[in-house]
Amino acid sequence: MQITGRSATAVAMAAFALLAVPADNLAAQQKPLHVPVAKVISVDCTLGKPKPPNALVKAKGQVTTGGYTNPQLVLVFDGPSDGNQHQLLLFFVDRPPPDTVVSQVITELEAELTIERIPSGMKGVRVGSATNSIEKACS
Repeated sequence: MQITGRSATAVAMAAFALLAVPADNLAAQQKPLHVPVAKVISVDCTLGKPKPPNALVKAKGQVTTGGYTNPQLVLVFDGPSDGNQHQLLLFFVDRPPPDTVVSQVITELEAELTIERIPSGMKGVRVGSATNSIEKACS
């Protein structure tokens, strides 16, 4: 099955909804613990040498205030996600606890993920955030 850009966006939004609320609190309607970064600002993808090859994905993103922790890339769709055969990843952070005083400044965070076994035909990655996504070919 091939997923188009519009379908990939729908898959990403569904993943945000599922990953944003801790499983033990689904009925509690609490604020989500894991939230997408506000914006992805750069992505890098490097192919490794083992057989089969792996890929190291690094991303930088921005959040709207300080206090966010645990930046992480989450592989949402393990296989070609569109006609360009890019893997779809989402960039998440943990929000600060409700009573925490945080700096009111846009803050940059970095995350990385190794995709251990890349699918045949994979050309690159697409990393998504709350407001944008960036595609990057792996080299």
